[in-house]
Amino acid sequence: MKVSLRLLTLFSLCSLIACNQNSGETWNQETASVSRVINGSPVSRDTYESKSVVLIELMDARGLLLAFCTGTIVSPKFVLTAGHCFDTNLIAGVARSNIVFDTVYDFRRLKTSTVKNSVRGGNAMKHPEYNKEGQWDHDAALLPIKGAIPAGFGPVVLDDNKYANYEGQRVTIYGFGRSQNYTGVIGEDFYQYIGTLRRGTLTVDNLYNQYQDRYYTVAGSSQQLCQGDSGGPQFLTSKNGSVKQVGINSAVEGPKLPNGIGSCYGPAHATKVAFMYDWIQKQIK
Repeated sequence: MKVSLRLLTLFSLCSLIACNQNSGETWNQETASVSRVINGSPVSRDTYESKSVVLIELMDARGLLLAFCTGTIVSPKFVLTAGHCFDTNLIAGVARSNIVFDTVYDFRRLKTSTVKNSVRGGNAMKHPEYNKEGQWDHDAALLPIKGAIPAGFGPVVLDDNKYANYEGQRVTIYGFGRSQNYTGVIGEDFYQYIGTLRRGTLTVDNLYNQYQDRYYTVAGSSQQLCQGDSGGPQFLTSKNGSVKQVGINSAVEGPKLPNGIGSCYGPAHATKVAFMYDWIQKQIK
């Protein structure tokens, strides 16, 4: 059996989102699949694209951390992330958000958000066709930045080529998710291996044009997306060295493990940025 896992890290629910167990302290095991890049390399903010990646805290009205996602700065005033990070059917009670610019995020110590290197997020806007025709459709959202971006951070170039075919291309993936897959053991520590920005590489599969709004990457790589990586970017580097964001981390379809958690090893898919481009530009201008 395969379970479709979102890469959100929830702390009361889960998907490729990352989740906090401080309140209620339960994980939605069907959806727990967003996390740090498995077997990825820690990031030192030494590249153009790494200086655009941020962590998004999702909190309740008391300031209690419920979940976090990864996102990308696409303008001085907006972060691009996954639509499911702001899906109230997945995460209930979100009242506010923070955009965090740290590279290592220790959420275990956070009963409430106390990160200094952060700014407030505004009211997120999901793509109008999010989940309109089925799960994972148009999985994109924009989060307003209610403050100044720190020095050294900045927006990336977005793919606007709807007619491109990237099958077989290597993409660089980023995320704050798990760096190790789940063991499947009952009672395993879901907090392990999460919260450090990492990068890895995946290969786009040969069915790139099968779906208009998303693409899959080849399963079987030692590097993979996992819980906490939801909303993170996938970058393509051209032969001349230019870099653009072509994808948004969305979900992994891995087999169900003995403890009910979905494995992070399985086909992963990303939202195509080019097919979100017109909507993004309309919102950020």
